[in-house]
Amino acid sequence: MSNFTARLIVSLILTPIILGIVVLGGWYFNSLLFIILVIGIYEIFLIKKFEIKILMILFFLFFLYIFYFLRIIENNFQAIFICLFVTWSSDIGGFVFGKILGGKKINIISPNKTYFGFFGALLLPQILNIYFFREGYFTNVSNNYYFFFIFYLSVAAVLGDLFFSYMKRVVNIKDYSRLIPGHGGLFDRIDGLIFVTILFFLLTSI
Repeated sequence: MSNFTARLIVSLILTPIILGIVVLGGWYFNSLLFIILVIGIYEIFLIKKFEIKILMILFFLFFLYIFYFLRIIENNFQAIFICLFVTWSSDIGGFVFGKILGGKKINIISPNKTYFGFFGALLLPQILNIYFFREGYFTNVSNNYYFFFIFYLSVAAVLGDLFFSYMKRVVNIKDYSRLIPGHGGLFDRIDGLIFVTILFFLLTSI
């Protein structure tokens, strides 16, 4: 089985499960967060550089708290959906544009990242503007805010991906673990989501 096939199969299985858990909330969502916490701490433990461990655990715990706050305390599962869809569409855009168009590598951060992938990761999430507008999200702000809001989250998704890729380069590892077939470890999957969730919280708290 190729890496792409494994990646696709795992995505098709996990995506509806995760979305279902987000909708259900409560005990299901808390259990998911606990599993993510345990796996995340394990992957951070594997990292050899102490300063990288500290930096990652700070981002990680802040991300988990915001996820818990948005879904459980504020009962705002739509916010979680927005963060997930922006991150996933950014990942898909980066992967498709990077693989199809190729182009120059961003070697200073990761030998697998390309500039075309970078722009694809920013471009694809913008189609979500149409969905958010039609569904009436953020009705208390001007229409111009929709574009900028999704654009900023898309930038955060890309920066999260690049940041955690650079962390792997610093500690000289290919993946954070081999837990998820075709994807690598937990942090290989939630790298962009961490930054997106944090920025979402900051923007909607202002």
